[in-house]
Amino acid sequence: MKKILSTIALALICFISQGQTQTQNLNMGLYQLQFPSASGGSNRIQSYAGTAPGKWIFKSRFDDIILDAGENSNNKYQILFKTGNIERVRINSDGKVGIGTSSPNSPLTIGYNNSSNQLAFKRLDGVESFSMNINSSNQIIFKNYSGGGDFDFQSNIGGQGLRSVLFFKGGNGNVGIGSINPDEKLTVKGKIHAEEVRVDLNVPADYVFQKYYTGFSNLKKEYKMPTLKEVEVFTKKHHHLPAIPSAKEIQKEGLHLKEMTNLLLQKIEELTLYTIAQEKRINALEGKLVEKKK
Repeated sequence: MKKILSTIALALICFISQGQTQTQNLNMGLYQLQFPSASGGSNRIQSYAGTAPGKWIFKSRFDDIILDAGENSNNKYQILFKTGNIERVRINSDGKVGIGTSSPNSPLTIGYNNSSNQLAFKRLDGVESFSMNINSSNQIIFKNYSGGGDFDFQSNIGGQGLRSVLFFKGGNGNVGIGSINPDEKLTVKGKIHAEEVRVDLNVPADYVFQKYYTGFSNLKKEYKMPTLKEVEVFTKKHHHLPAIPSAKEIQKEGLHLKEMTNLLLQKIEELTLYTIAQEKRINALEGKLVEKKK
């Protein structure tokens, strides 16, 4: 009993002493400090020595371990965790936790890390493959170091269960919205609502007018405008306009907006030239009729 009382007294002296360092070997056999548990058994603070670095263990076999700074909510104290005398983690009196920052403003705040990883996850095999951070340009960066690793953002849409709403294919960089198998840079399963769509086009359909009026086109040298007779023969046989994909092709491959828009413009320009030519013929015939009546 005397040994236990002397040990507790010495521990209290170490906590309340100011400006001094108290050094004492508290070895009590196997454990250095041992306390009875409210549930029976014992709890202990244990030190391992002999090999560097040593280890301190706070062991509770039957009870909770509580770190509490301050007696009540009026005491604005923090709990700090340091290594190498540098603060690594702090818990403020309001419960906000900071990692790498001394001023957390949210339940969990991770400090800036000089553009290096701020949060990382390991795979089943132990490889740290996914990370995120904020760089010096204030951009949030998501990284997946796994070869061909994907990003899958899921949501319980309409209460129908989790499903992918945004998917990044790591193997080719394709993005899927509502699709986990994007076959193009952007694949959307559903409708798109936009104010404007801009498409880059290297060979616009003005080659029709160039070839008709000048006999040459630097946009599409091989272009040849069909005659109305040729159009009639083709449509009668194939049931679609020349150079325009057939219904079966569109059903199988889909409608290529860029290609189809340009082809339709080509047909409009051809139709314009047919109309101009017909207008000239009509005017010429009307002129002959006028001459005959004189």
